[in-house]
Amino acid sequence: MIEGTNRRQAARLSRRSATKAVAAALPALAVAGCAPGGSSGVGGPATALTKEPLTLRLHQMAGQSEQYAHRYSAEFSQQHPNIKTEIEEYPSSEYWTKMLALHASDQLGDLAYGWNTQGHLASWAHKGLVRPLDDLLKADKFDLTQFYAGAIEADRWEGKLWALPTVGHPGEVTLFYNMNLLDAAGVKHPDTTWKLDDLVAAAKRVVRPDVWGYGWGRGFFQVVTRVRAFGGDVLSADGKKATLNTSEAKAALQWEYDMIGRHRAAPSPAEMPGPGQMFQDGTMGLYASNVATVTTWRRPIGDRFKWAATLFPPGPGGKRGTALHTNTMHLLRQTKGPREGWELIKLLTSHEVGVQKILMESGSPGGRPDVWNDPRLWSYEPWYKIGAGLMPEARPAGVAYNLRTPEMITTMERALPDIWLSKVSPPTGADQITQALQTILDQPR
Repeated sequence: MIEGTNRRQAARLSRRSATKAVAAALPALAVAGCAPGGSSGVGGPATALTKEPLTLRLHQMAGQSEQYAHRYSAEFSQQHPNIKTEIEEYPSSEYWTKMLALHASDQLGDLAYGWNTQGHLASWAHKGLVRPLDDLLKADKFDLTQFYAGAIEADRWEGKLWALPTVGHPGEVTLFYNMNLLDAAGVKHPDTTWKLDDLVAAAKRVVRPDVWGYGWGRGFFQVVTRVRAFGGDVLSADGKKATLNTSEAKAALQWEYDMIGRHRAAPSPAEMPGPGQMFQDGTMGLYASNVATVTTWRRPIGDRFKWAATLFPPGPGGKRGTALHTNTMHLLRQTKGPREGWELIKLLTSHEVGVQKILMESGSPGGRPDVWNDPRLWSYEPWYKIGAGLMPEARPAGVAYNLRTPEMITTMERALPDIWLSKVSPPTGADQITQALQTILDQPR
């Protein structure tokens, strides 16, 4: 990891470079306004941008992970003085409800932040909040191979592309480790050669009074990654059938339960103040989480202990589970500036912006190979070089065919603690959850 002053200097230099790069690139987009596509695959606009005054309103969640949009929207407006960008932010607890309210009252703007998980992308498309991008892709001869296949798959629904990914990461696949605790227990630091048995043995050795060996969030998306590593899934490919009752899925839940009830290497929900909190406090040796915490834990942990990250071990068959997540940028159905909004989307999902998001500590990397394989990311945080090897095979979690994914997730997350708290056995719990999920999936849209 780049420490202290060196990291800040590197980030400042990278930001200055990015500003110059964007400043150079945007005029070229404007000049290319009469012809589609360039050799880069990004493509220029098929028709010229408007010369009339135009305001683009972008809705997004408030938070550090989306601060990059302020910076690059402002730069976009600097290059196109007649196009003003306004960002409207809402607290995360209100965002999805607010977007539906704006839609119902016909007050939506031009662009919106979203994500593919929890079924929001499919729901927005079905309800008419957003418009597909396929006509703009065709007009620009836009090259979607700039992005990971899984990220584009995540942003499609019923054959159409509804967004481009501003973020793409493989899900809850990261294994964080406290070097101080592992060293004190005489445990070798984990790497990509570790098996599940290595993780179990290490976690058991780290345990001592007030210190746990292993932890995990154990919610819906964590379970998806673990079940997939064991060869199962939570949903069928068409999103119509719950499949947590397969032998593979039950084996995954049993493994996680055993870390609590059999090995006593992990705390139950009743013994854990919150996902990741014990690791941040320095009282947990190994913790499984997603990619975003690689950057967001730097400040809260500081120099209290040394830590690093690698990939979580593969399942029994040698496969690593993934649940690819994308943050998405949508063009809203009622926008009066579809071409101009499309140009801003292309900027916000570009290579340089995808890298700078990390260097300015604004979330996870862009969903592109040229972002994940950029040497600047590898220098900033070596984990990204490791994670880049998994991204090509990462695939998104399934969504309910009847658009009831949020209801399904809530039901599952209310039932899972009964397994971790030993109220039901993992096989019995899996059967009960499957039945409850299928009841939801059998309902109409």
